[in-house]
Amino acid sequence: YPKNDNFPNLLAEKYNCENIAISGHSNYSITKKIYDYIEKTKVKDSLFICQLTYTHRLGFHHNINNLWIDYLPEKYGYKMPNNLNIESDIRKKLETMYKTYLKYVYDEDVEFFNLMRNVDLLKSYVESSNNKILFINWPKVNQIQKQELKKRNFFNINEEYSMFNWSCDNKLTAPDTHLNSIGANQLKLELEKEYILKNYLKVV
Repeated sequence: YPKNDNFPNLLAEKYNCENIAISGHSNYSITKKIYDYIEKTKVKDSLFICQLTYTHRLGFHHNINNLWIDYLPEKYGYKMPNNLNIESDIRKKLETMYKTYLKYVYDEDVEFFNLMRNVDLLKSYVESSNNKILFINWPKVNQIQKQELKKRNFFNINEEYSMFNWSCDNKLTAPDTHLNSIGANQLKLELEKEYILKNYLKVV
C-alpha cells in the first residue's frame, strides 16, 4: 500500500501505526519482513496487521548481486522489479524460470497449505516476542481454504474472508483492483470496530 489513502496510513491518523508494506511483494517477503522487523527493532506490545496476497507470487534470495527478488504474473508477461541491477540476458532467464515454475511446479492448494504453515510459525514467533498479529487475506478462497482461515481467526467481514470479494461486491475497488480511497477507509473502520478496539487495544 504505497499510496496515502491506504488503510495503514488512515489508521496512523489515530494510532501509533507504521506502514512497512511494499506493493507487489510475495507472501514469502511479507512474512519475512515482519520477522526481520521484530528481530531488528526488538519491538514489544505491538499489533502487526499482515495482509497476505496471491500464492502464485514467488520471492526468495538470489546470489546475483545479493538480491531478494519477488516475481508476479501479469496479463502479458512475468514481472520482476524494473530497478534491479541485473543484466538483460540474466533477467530473461529468471523470468523464464518463473514461467516454468508456474507451468510445471506451482499448485495452488499445496502452496496455500504451505502458506498456512508459515502463518502458524510466524504467529508463534510474534506472540513469543510479546506482540500480537492479525492476518488479512486478499485473494478469493474456496470452502476448504475458508475453513483454514477461520480456524486461524483471520480477519473477516460478515464471514467474508476474501477482501478482494468484499471490495468487489461493495464496489470499493480502483481500476487496478486495489482498494479505492472509500474502500480503504471502510476497511479501516471495520478493522477498528471488529478487531482493534475489541481484541487488541485497551480503551481507557
